[in-house]
Amino acid sequence: MDYRGKSICVLLKDKTILRHKIVEDPIARGGEGVIYRFEHKEEEKISTFILKLYHSTHKAARNKAKVRCMFNNPVQSADPNVRFCWPIGLVYDNRTYEFYGFAMQEAFSGSRNLEILSTYYVNDTIANRFPDEIEWHDKYELNSNLGLQNRLRLLYCWAKTIAELHKKAHVVIGDIKPSNILCTADGKVSIVDIDSMQYTHCGHTYIGTAHSPEFCHTDVHKKKALLFNMPRNFDAFSFAVSAYMILTGTHPYSNVINLPPYDKEQYQKLSSMIKANLYLRGEKGKFLKTIQDFNLHANFDKLPATIKELLDYSFTKGLDDIPSISIWCNSLKKCVI
Repeated sequence: MDYRGKSICVLLKDKTILRHKIVEDPIARGGEGVIYRFEHKEEEKISTFILKLYHSTHKAARNKAKVRCMFNNPVQSADPNVRFCWPIGLVYDNRTYEFYGFAMQEAFSGSRNLEILSTYYVNDTIANRFPDEIEWHDKYELNSNLGLQNRLRLLYCWAKTIAELHKKAHVVIGDIKPSNILCTADGKVSIVDIDSMQYTHCGHTYIGTAHSPEFCHTDVHKKKALLFNMPRNFDAFSFAVSAYMILTGTHPYSNVINLPPYDKEQYQKLSSMIKANLYLRGEKGKFLKTIQDFNLHANFDKLPATIKELLDYSFTKGLDDIPSISIWCNSLKKCVI
């Protein structure tokens, strides 16, 4: 749906209605909708909102009940360095009152996703690959002790943010990965895409609408019904994959050579590797070989023993038995204090 030129109204929690004609270009586009920055001026005060407007009437209708329920039951972090970008306004067509989407709080200034840390290039630097991201230069280089420590610290900030959200709302985020979290170089964390989460309120569960197969546990690949009733450890596995990527520079099931009988095309996708339990340090590790000149998995050996243990457990145990987000929080905290 093209929203340019459309007149909208934004209903806030205090029943205030803000009206606006969209003339701006979107600041981002995703699978569910387009994102706009909306500035409302009233006398000397300027309020900034981020609007998520759905691509189609079908997507809007599918998410309407969940978004309205979230809007009516706001959740905020007690930590000034954390933002849950929860629905704080409902967006409608100004004339027909058709539901378009919602308004949310803006992420912290200077935020970006963590793909800047999750993909490593041999003999290259963050400064060279991301010259404009000055605050991230030197501080997070994977091949330095300082870089590793700061990566652990940022993962701790992320883990405790997830743990707090789990505590304050009955949600399963569902699509945790480095590209879906917004952080600043000094550790401020913003949780976005709230509307795609699995959300339960007063006994009713609104299913999650987003997940990434390469971040889903083996049990999920074998039992697709888990996608419609995700347990909390769904998030724990996705976080473990993300942590492995940020701490080593590669996905835990990537950058290996498959040996017979797993050298067939059917095992080339990451999701197929996960489903087949083809983890380098697992029981089928004998069927995998590292790439000698590009062995990013060797970075695993530099990690604290407790973190290595959590990662190995995450990729070798059943979904019910892997380390929880709370366990991740406690272990990461001990590594950075």
